[in-house]
Amino acid sequence: MPDLDIAVEYGEVKIRHTLQDGTLGLVLTGNEGTTRIESAGTAPIPYEMMGVMSDCTFEGTGEMTPSASGYCQDGIVYLTILEDWGPYEGQMTCDDQVVPSNIPAMGVMRHTGADGEGEVFPLDKGFSEDGAGYTSIRPFQAGSGEHVWTLFYDDIGPIAPQ
Repeated sequence: MPDLDIAVEYGEVKIRHTLQDGTLGLVLTGNEGTTRIESAGTAPIPYEMMGVMSDCTFEGTGEMTPSASGYCQDGIVYLTILEDWGPYEGQMTCDDQVVPSNIPAMGVMRHTGADGEGEVFPLDKGFSEDGAGYTSIRPFQAGSGEHVWTLFYDDIGPIAPQ
């Protein structure tokens, strides 16, 4: 998962949400024609959130746990990517008074691509001997920013949507 930087502005509320880099391994199974792809263990990725609301400021952290599943057919990988956003824990400061500011888990965000079949990664584009991957970029719908995932490929096969 890449560094993700999203800004949300609504009236006097301005939020900046940053997800750190992370990697998710994938396992391939199946036979000729169609290969199934599943996550090979997941590791939480830290995120930070900070902003202002009227005369108050807030800052805090949480974790997002990714997973993915899909298939490869005719040289194209289709991945449904799940982002499980955990609770936010932080503090809010108003008029020099600091109070805890905790937000319950947002839960799972499901990314299925433009046609619902999964985010699309053509294996014949974007790869080189250096192991570069193919990137899928989708606009963030609730503010400014983008969701960016990169599928890397090595000697073993596809290893990580990011």
